[in-house]
Amino acid sequence: MTELPAKPTVSICMIVRDEADIILRCLNSVLSIATEYIVVDTGSTDSTVDKIKQFAGNVKIFHYPWHDNFAAARNYSLEQASGDWIFVIDADETLTESSVAYLQQFFSSKPSGLCTFSVQVENERVDSKDPGRVRATASGRCRPGPDRVRADRRPDRARRDC
Repeated sequence: MTELPAKPTVSICMIVRDEADIILRCLNSVLSIATEYIVVDTGSTDSTVDKIKQFAGNVKIFHYPWHDNFAAARNYSLEQASGDWIFVIDADETLTESSVAYLQQFFSSKPSGLCTFSVQVENERVDSKDPGRVRATASGRCRPGPDRVRADRRPDRARRDC
């Protein structure tokens, strides 16, 4: 396998809809690892898109009509990404500090080869009867970009540790 550049590029891919209250927290949590942000809006009626446009990072906003299929929208976001690595995150999630440190170390090690791995995220339960933050491990969120691994409605079955 070919070795990636000294500092691999990282595309953050996300799909959003009516996330104005939480989108900036999510984007800021991945600021130190991101080279580009690919944000696919599936029909927001609030100020989500306006808030994203105000964000300081290299954000590319795309619009994709909602077809009641998360995998289709996710795949559209992956098709827009140009990074050596792709990190998938939802608007109601933030990376934990330990995950940010892990990813910074991982990318500075000039990783090569195909792998998918999990990191810890915090999920903000805004609409829940029991609001608050929950820590969870998000599976298969970081993967090499050139291979364009596609989203499916089923969890990944084939994994290899880095």
